[in-house]
Amino acid sequence: GKFDFKGAAKRIYALLSTPNITLSARFEPAVFRLPRSDIRSTFVNKVHGSFMSEVFLTIRLPSSTLLSVHYSPSTPYTARVLVEQEVETNELWLDSHSTPKADFESVVQMAIVKTSPIKDLRYALKVTDCAWNISITTGSCRTISDKLLPFVNVEISPMPAAFANPVAAHGLIGQSLHDAFAIQGKVDQYEPNAAGEVITSAQGEGAIEG
Repeated sequence: GKFDFKGAAKRIYALLSTPNITLSARFEPAVFRLPRSDIRSTFVNKVHGSFMSEVFLTIRLPSSTLLSVHYSPSTPYTARVLVEQEVETNELWLDSHSTPKADFESVVQMAIVKTSPIKDLRYALKVTDCAWNISITTGSCRTISDKLLPFVNVEISPMPAAFANPVAAHGLIGQSLHDAFAIQGKVDQYEPNAAGEVITSAQGEGAIEG
């Protein structure tokens, strides 16, 4: 299914929630221009919308160790990982230059990869466990004052183990896993006002459960 979600200013929302992994993102308001590659930019002067400014992952390993991950497009080449064990907590930094990969108990793999050889901000955090493939990519758009505004995009792909889990996934994206058919929600229509501006408003109406 498909829906748009603007969120509330600076609020954090769960995108995926399962017994062993939770992925959340902070939504920030923004006024920006559409890229020239978007045909709508020919008739939309600016958009009052939102973007995802940072993401947070919590992963439980088989040993009950918790991984707390923070990733921000302001430093797209690094990710902070807290490894929380029963007796101590250690900090680990993934870095695209020095320590780009990490493996945890042969169950969870993480990596910082560069997705474009040209653009400095084009990186991605890849996270994989036995059930989910998660890709968090960075990008940017231009504000009306012509400044670059960094953001993240999130792609979540389930593997067979995700479908076999008796506990249904939750979250804005995760809830769709066990739907027998695609559920369509509210989508913003980019129909500008007289000033050529679009104000987004969709909050996933019709597609969000609970």
